[in-house]
Amino acid sequence: MLTEIRDRSSGAFAWVIAALIIIPMAFWGVQEYAGTGSDLTVAEVGEQTISQSEFQARLSNEQQRMRQLMGDQVNNEMLTSARFKESVLEQMINRAVIENLAEQQGYRISDQQLAEVIKSADLFQTEGQFDQAAYDRYLASSTYSRTRYEQELRASQRLGQVVGGFQESALVLPEEVVALLEFQAEQRSFDLISVKRADFEGQAAPTEMEIANFYADNKAQFMRGERMSVAFVELKMDELSTDIEIDEDELRAIYEQSAESFVSTEKRDTRHILLSTGGDQDEDKQRAAAEALVVQLRAGADFAELAKANSDDPGSAAAGGSLGLVETGQMVPEFEQATFELAEGEISDPVLSPFGFHIIQVTEIQESEQQPFEDVKFELMQEERERVATDRLLEKVDQLKDLVYEQSDSLEPAADALGLTVQQSTLFERGAGEGIAAYPVVRDAAFAEEVLVEGNNSEPIEIAEGHYVALRKLAYEEQQPKPVAEVYEQIKTALITEKATAAAQQAGAELMQRAQDDWQSLVSAADSENPTFSASSHTVSRALPDATLNPQVLQMVNRLSLSDNQPVIESVTDNNGDFHIVRLTDVKAGDINSLSEQIKESTRQLVAQRNGQSLVNTYIEGLRAELQPQVNRDLL
Repeated sequence: MLTEIRDRSSGAFAWVIAALIIIPMAFWGVQEYAGTGSDLTVAEVGEQTISQSEFQARLSNEQQRMRQLMGDQVNNEMLTSARFKESVLEQMINRAVIENLAEQQGYRISDQQLAEVIKSADLFQTEGQFDQAAYDRYLASSTYSRTRYEQELRASQRLGQVVGGFQESALVLPEEVVALLEFQAEQRSFDLISVKRADFEGQAAPTEMEIANFYADNKAQFMRGERMSVAFVELKMDELSTDIEIDEDELRAIYEQSAESFVSTEKRDTRHILLSTGGDQDEDKQRAAAEALVVQLRAGADFAELAKANSDDPGSAAAGGSLGLVETGQMVPEFEQATFELAEGEISDPVLSPFGFHIIQVTEIQESEQQPFEDVKFELMQEERERVATDRLLEKVDQLKDLVYEQSDSLEPAADALGLTVQQSTLFERGAGEGIAAYPVVRDAAFAEEVLVEGNNSEPIEIAEGHYVALRKLAYEEQQPKPVAEVYEQIKTALITEKATAAAQQAGAELMQRAQDDWQSLVSAADSENPTFSASSHTVSRALPDATLNPQVLQMVNRLSLSDNQPVIESVTDNNGDFHIVRLTDVKAGDINSLSEQIKESTRQLVAQRNGQSLVNTYIEGLRAELQPQVNRDLL
């Protein structure tokens, strides 16, 4: 188990587990921004705080994600509702609860683990190998500094480390898996008659009068929010660091002054035997069994053979209990303390952790050692370049702040003094924008009274790590209906869809009546009548659904039940406007032995995930009750 938890905390599995309790972080591309010095606190969770700017950034990210996911079907009122904001905050609080626990229990992600995560990310791979240039390009394009990005990634991996054991700890009963497999294997046979909306679109073209009337009656649907554009200047730390050169003698001096920072971590080649105390295992019996194994091992028994025969850790048992090289911060505290107190070759007493009793042996100790200057030279250079660039940036930000305040009616003096270019944005609304206006903090500043009403420059705003802008109003448009020409095709398409759907439903209702009277004669007339309809027969199971069938048809098939073993007929209109008549003819138990091993294993994992989710939820509820998060909802 420890092997799997450690591996999963540095791989994709940690992201899956963390997603059970944490709002998606979207580290691979999200544009984060930091708040100003006067940032207010939305929530306090133990030692963790959630600032207003952090909440607004996460809210904006979720709104953008939902818009991309739902496209034209997105409900903007829902995305700005109090309920949606509450859901985002709840997820952030859950994350903070686990962060608080991680901090208290001393969970850490080592530099080596972090490097492995970065090097294994597909985003930074070229022909199957880590590409440093691709990594650097990503950081440059995302506005992340290397330090900020790696801090965020380390935090996420640490959360995965905390919660990664829940999946493995969840008890999965064989009867649970069998019951779900039987449910999935159930065979359902049905006949289907379908009327396609598209067959009626040719006769559904709206008149110009209908389009005009629809526009007049529904102007509220076509309102464009108030919009504005801004002029702006920006300062970027990356652009200030291009000409920075660091002398090697200077780097060597820094290295010598901080030599203790460049000592490699002690590593211990470790193996263990785990006797789990999860589920219905009796702790006293497991302790006694562990003590008996210790006696055998100290008497000369083969550790690897006993591990293969007795260990409950599926990740290491087959390898004789081997966990490989272990360093501080990788294992749970109880295991780590015992491991680093052992002499080489020594067998530990049973060690109790949240996973059970461990019998530990350290087979080799790799002492910590000083890293040579050449090994850390590149890292030192990057850090020193970033330090110098940061100093330059902060100096220019202070200058920009004074200039935009002293001459608040124009950005030109500030641009001339600092060698910047005054740029212009496109029009944007309060809730969305492109380019510089994609940042919520920019939109907030633009629509603030000081800029929008008074016409002054804004003060410099940090919109991302090492990226500042100052802006002023360029143009403003009040809320107004979009011109009919702009929404003409949208209205026309909507009316065609509405008319064609109604016609398909009317035709389908007439067919439904005939289906109730004489199904077979109706099937015989398929494809020959006008309007046309199709008829087909199918047998499906939940494990093996027919990908060619509409999902709403399959949902209805799975909901229906035979009436006294007689066929049942129902209808459904799907999201495309097509009308379907379903005649369920037979339901019989499926043979779970016919299911593939892949389906069986995925079903077992599904049960484990469900049970693990239950454990996570219960754990978080307990921690929240203990921490009593304090929330200022007026700031949402």
